[in-house]
Amino acid sequence: MDEHSLTKDSETALRQLHAESVERLLPEYVSRIDWPHARLQEARTVALRGLLSAAAKRSRWHRERLAGVDIDALSDTDIGDLPMMTKTDLMDNFDAIVTDERLSRQLCEDHLDRSPGNHLLGEFQVVASGGSSGQRGVYVYGWNAWTICYASTYASKPGTGVTTRRWPRSRGSSPWWPPPARRTSRRR
Repeated sequence: MDEHSLTKDSETALRQLHAESVERLLPEYVSRIDWPHARLQEARTVALRGLLSAAAKRSRWHRERLAGVDIDALSDTDIGDLPMMTKTDLMDNFDAIVTDERLSRQLCEDHLDRSPGNHLLGEFQVVASGGSSGQRGVYVYGWNAWTICYASTYASKPGTGVTTRRWPRSRGSSPWWPPPARRTSRRR
């Protein structure tokens, strides 16, 4: 365990809090299944503008990349017109892209080596792609983003609002898949 990791009990408590966050979020997300197209489009536009505004404000790389883009005038249909960011861009410019100055590529890589599946700094989830394209990607999710990511994996029965997926309840079990022991180790 490194200085940025938590004790096993602390990690278990954080995982339980994350599971509870997902459970609180699910009713809202399930209700979106029946949203009319216009409402969905409006929500996507608000989310896109919020994401790009935060990126431009907190990331020097995104600030330069989005210079000249009128974020407040964008709609969800404009996403294809935005400057593209590739996995190579991300990995080559990771430290300038992340929006939290406590994070660095080295810190995330080290965390994947030592504590995969555990929270980094008590709030982030760090995951990596398998590298099948020839380059491994490292991706960091903040607390809310990880909650939404996991909530999106729920299968629901249309019209009932009943989810078919169940949370593991045993002490120390992970509320996401794959469990840390099954995650791919670091490859360079």
